[in-house]
Amino acid sequence: MRRAWPHRSDVPPLAGREVHVWSVDLLPDGVRGARWGGHLDSEERARMERFHGTRRRRGFAAAHGALRELLGAYLARDPSRLVFRAGSHGKPLLAGGDGLHFNLSHSGDRALVAVTRAGEVGVDVERRRPIREADLVNVKTLSRTELVTVGLAEREQRSVRFLRVWTRKEAYLKAVGTGIARPLGEIHVGIEGETIEITGEREPGWRLADLDPHPEYCGAVAVPADCTNILVFGYG
Repeated sequence: MRRAWPHRSDVPPLAGREVHVWSVDLLPDGVRGARWGGHLDSEERARMERFHGTRRRRGFAAAHGALRELLGAYLARDPSRLVFRAGSHGKPLLAGGDGLHFNLSHSGDRALVAVTRAGEVGVDVERRRPIREADLVNVKTLSRTELVTVGLAEREQRSVRFLRVWTRKEAYLKAVGTGIARPLGEIHVGIEGETIEITGEREPGWRLADLDPHPEYCGAVAVPADCTNILVFGYG
């Protein structure tokens, strides 16, 4: 789905059944990068230092610093004082979040942050790139219908279709927060539409929306089925 991504430096009001998705450039200018990096806590700084290469460390700092800044703005709190904890399957949660749910994904030089009060949410972004032929026909990753959809595409379009399916499937898995609890081939999301099926039965609690935050990236967000609106913005 093609959407405009208006740039904002502040957060708008968040309605109760609304989802906001923010696209973040992970190559910020020096001032913004220093500000975002200054929000990180000691655990995040330790994780950042484990990355090899300055660019990857800066990308991590920008993604997690921007996440903190956005959540702090929604909650009117100091970003550096926010406390995160891990759920039962490792999904990050915000301690004392006052009903605010979020999810973060980053790939290459782009991050997506989804924020809502409607319930759990999942987001995924992937840089467009060639995918190995073996992965394009992996029956453990794609449903039978998805295999056909990807396989029938012209060679140069197969990777695009695969990444579309993958971001949709990953967004759903991140939303439910259970990780890969069942074979991925049993979960059908296709390359378009809003519905999700598991072993042929519709999953009624969720719906999907495709995201294209940048010509070189594709993404998706999984939101509660009764979500009223999905708004997208650029941040930084």
